[in-house]
Amino acid sequence: MIDSSPAIVKAGPQAFMTGEGILQSLPALLKERQLKNLMIVHGEKALKAAEPFMPSLDDFSVHFENYHGECTADEISRIAALAEKLSADVLIAIGGGKVMDIVKAAAFKINVPEILVPTVPSNCAAFASLSIVYNENGAEPELLPFTRTPHLVLIEPKILVRAPIKYLIAGIGDTLAKWYECKIGLEAVKNKSIALTFSYEAARICRDKLLENGGQALHDAKDGNISKAFLTVIDAVFFGAGIIGGLGNPYADAVGGHAFYNAATSIPETHSVLHGTQVAYGLLLQLALENKNDEIKQLFPFYRTIGLPVSARDVHLDNRNNLEAVAAKMAEPGSLIHALPRQISARDILQAVKDVEAITQNLLIHK
Repeated sequence: MIDSSPAIVKAGPQAFMTGEGILQSLPALLKERQLKNLMIVHGEKALKAAEPFMPSLDDFSVHFENYHGECTADEISRIAALAEKLSADVLIAIGGGKVMDIVKAAAFKINVPEILVPTVPSNCAAFASLSIVYNENGAEPELLPFTRTPHLVLIEPKILVRAPIKYLIAGIGDTLAKWYECKIGLEAVKNKSIALTFSYEAARICRDKLLENGGQALHDAKDGNISKAFLTVIDAVFFGAGIIGGLGNPYADAVGGHAFYNAATSIPETHSVLHGTQVAYGLLLQLALENKNDEIKQLFPFYRTIGLPVSARDVHLDNRNNLEAVAAKMAEPGSLIHALPRQISARDILQAVKDVEAITQNLLIHK
């Protein structure tokens, strides 16, 4: 156990607003903040998804800019430079996690506020005071932390319930992993502050809420039904997952799930698998490395109900050479997997892959 040093609390956005029709309040929110020159950064599909719910912005100067596909240092610099050229006094992100991360980083770079409008419920990027920056190939992710939190987040459930269902599955997977990952560092702290205690409890609550509501939320989303279960899940994905890291930094850190994802980005075949979906598989590897086979068995029915991966093949790693490359990268010095209280080698990780496969295949046969 370690004594608690001061947590770096960046609890969440300056304002976080969720509700049907929330985007109609955007003009008033801009005016009360005296923001007039808007640069809206978006993906093409994201903008189409948001357009039916967007208010008139005729009273403002607006420039729409399509992002270039990856959150890279060059793309952040491009967006920042264009915003300065346009004299934008606010950046607005409409899209998924990569758009959120580009806009947060660019806004921080030129010191203007950002307004974040997620269009998919796949991760907590809109809430977190950091960005994940990739190379041009979508690999080698690195954390870019900020000294401030996002300015304003607007969550419109009507947009999120219409998103392809794979994003909700990924969001559940990413958020579920928080408990199993973050508790490792938090439980190692001997004298937890209130902030760290809240972080720990938030992770536990998110796990419980997801296990209780995830299946129903998925069913309701397929029907376009903004149900209590659906709202509970998207609250966990955005607010819950974000608050865990916001209150628990630097102890509530990612471990096996994200270590696997970071390593797997080096394999192009995995890029079509969403972040949270890969994290969910990496979590199973972490549990195997911890010799927590019973927890794998406990999670298995939920994984099957939701559609989360239970084998390497499910995350497009059925090639032995690729799997060995991921294991080697996952075991490199500095990997998040080394937060586990034991030495981890590439051989250990390959054995964990086999262990998970054996457990899940046996459960499939005997279900």
